[in-house]
Amino acid sequence: MSNENGTPGDKNLRYLGLIIAIVAIVVTIILAIWQYSPPPPDFRISIDPMQGAVQQGGVITTTITIEGVSGYEEQVRLSATGQPSGVVLAFVPSYGWAKPSYTSHVTINVNSTVLVGDHTITINGRGADGKEHRYSYTLTVKPSVTPTSTATPTSTKVLPQLDIIHTTLLEEP
Repeated sequence: MSNENGTPGDKNLRYLGLIIAIVAIVVTIILAIWQYSPPPPDFRISIDPMQGAVQQGGVITTTITIEGVSGYEEQVRLSATGQPSGVVLAFVPSYGWAKPSYTSHVTINVNSTVLVGDHTITINGRGADGKEHRYSYTLTVKPSVTPTSTATPTSTKVLPQLDIIHTTLLEEP
C-alpha cells in the first residue's frame, strides 16, 4: 500500500534513523561525562634515584616524594620489605601528609656481610585510609675494596750496639 507520503517502509526507516540519532547523542554525552570525571583522591610515590650501587659496609641515600592527587589529604607511612639480611633502611621522616606533598630522605646502611649483587627492595606507602602503593628500588652491592699499602720497602742498616759504661774515679785522701 502506498499513499501520498510514501510507502509504509519509508516511514519506519525515518523512525529508525531518529532512534539511532538519539542513541548516538546519549552515548556521546555519557562518554563525555565519564571522560571528564576527575579521578578519585589518591597519592603517588616517586623515588629519586630508583637504583643505587654501594660497596659492602657502605651507606647510600635516596629521596622519596609522596604527592597527593585529586585532593588526597591523608597521612602516608613509608616502609620497606624484601631487603636482604644486613641491609637497614631509615626513613626520615617515615610518615607525613600528602597534602600537597612531603619528601622523605632514606639512608640505606649495608653491612659488610651482605651478598654482592642486585637486590630488589620494595618501598611501601600506606595511607591512613588504607590505600597502598608499592615501588621497587634496586640496590647493587659491590665487593668492598681491600686497602692496599702505598708504602715502598726500604733497606735498613743495622748499627753495632754500643755499651756505655759509667765509671767514677775516686780520689784518695
